[in-house]
Amino acid sequence: MAISEKMLNAKYGDELVNHYTYCLCGDGDLMEGISQEAITFAAHHKLKKLIWLWDDNEITIDGSTSVATSENMMDRFSAAGWHVEQVDGHNVSQIKAAIAKARTTDMPSMIACKTTIGFGAPNKAGTNGCHGAALGAPEIEGTRKNFKWDS
Repeated sequence: MAISEKMLNAKYGDELVNHYTYCLCGDGDLMEGISQEAITFAAHHKLKKLIWLWDDNEITIDGSTSVATSENMMDRFSAAGWHVEQVDGHNVSQIKAAIAKARTTDMPSMIACKTTIGFGAPNKAGTNGCHGAALGAPEIEGTRKNFKWDS
């Protein structure tokens, strides 16, 4: 999508084609080999209108990411030539500010959004117990209580 935007912008100009491409990705996505090819390609072609928001929660369906990787993803993107920032993924103001900054760079951007999977769940937050599985009635009740949500 980002390379198409760049090519069409070159042909038709800003008035017709002038948008950003956003990617939401998780830990598992970045463990796939093809992600390195995409990261390198985007940096090489200076796809400055590409912004990746990485949900950095350190959890996969099998457990902690540490069972499969010890890679520093922010260093990986930086080494390829990306603009990289880290924010609290639960802080909307920080995310908005990072996106605004990313839109001013001359390179693709990766925003590492540090989060807790299942945030607010009393027993499953931060675990693979809420990765791709229903929380269950007691956990939902506890989560609502934690957020003071009566609905």
